[in-house]
Amino acid sequence: MPLAKEAVAAAAQVLGQKVAGGAGGSGGLGGAVASQAINGIASVPFAQTPIPQALTGVVAQAASSAAAQAVGGLPGALTGQALTQAINGATPDAIARQALSGAANAATGAATDAVATALNGRDSPAFRRAMEFLGPWEGGYVNDPADSGGATNRGVTQGVYDNHRRGNNVPLRDVRQLTDEEHDDIYYNRYWAPSHADRLPENLGIAQFDWAVNHGVSGATRTLQESVGLTGRAVDGVWGPGTEQAVANALAQPNGQAAVVDTYLNNRAEWYRNRAQENPSQQRFLNGWLNRVDSPPDANGRMGLRNFLTPPPVPETGSGTNGR
Repeated sequence: MPLAKEAVAAAAQVLGQKVAGGAGGSGGLGGAVASQAINGIASVPFAQTPIPQALTGVVAQAASSAAAQAVGGLPGALTGQALTQAINGATPDAIARQALSGAANAATGAATDAVATALNGRDSPAFRRAMEFLGPWEGGYVNDPADSGGATNRGVTQGVYDNHRRGNNVPLRDVRQLTDEEHDDIYYNRYWAPSHADRLPENLGIAQFDWAVNHGVSGATRTLQESVGLTGRAVDGVWGPGTEQAVANALAQPNGQAAVVDTYLNNRAEWYRNRAQENPSQQRFLNGWLNRVDSPPDANGRMGLRNFLTPPPVPETGSGTNGR
């Protein structure tokens, strides 16, 4: 599969041709917008993420529409010879140069947003994979008096379900009536997006999401902050520039994502142990909690998250006359 940056680059080439056609035939404008858009890809967090080939068309459409809108809003004089000269450095016209930059930025932003939506939306492979892990663990309806979460269906508590339906201006009802659509909406809008799982590489994003489901978005973010080396007041459960930079730095290290995920899951397991020690009424749940982090596959399709995120080894193909 192509990388996200390749899809954006392909989109930039397409939008360059389209913008050129909408700017009085200014080939220089189209080429310059495409060039600047391609250069802007370097800052895209998910530039190295493999994506389906089909996404390139979605990205191209979003990018070209944004660039055409940006150029189409310029005064007529800037969409012809003056802007072409500005592109080629033949004029100091700051307005023309700013217009070119604006068109390129709009195109790059639209293209990367399209990739982000496709990669991280409700139908994205990453979110669907996260839900694949979640399903067997959350199970069906339970209402254990010892469980502090109360009545729960497929991992959604009655309180969370009530809040979801209030937000959609529909009558409250028993959580046992939770629909598939509501189920996915709740997990995506309450946990996946707010925890910034969509801003993380897939495996780390799934770990962040699943812990946000169990421990809340703020709690999961604190664990993430600790897992990338932040300490003291920097561990505040709030996603900000400092957290984003710390995550980027940790991921840039050799074997970065695997190391961060390993530390993250260890920190999660430690939190469970501390919780059971501080609140003996929760001790009965400790083994189940720990199994969600570390356990082999069972008959119900459940396995620990560490196991789920670790790809099985590829069988070695031996040499020799038997091919074994």
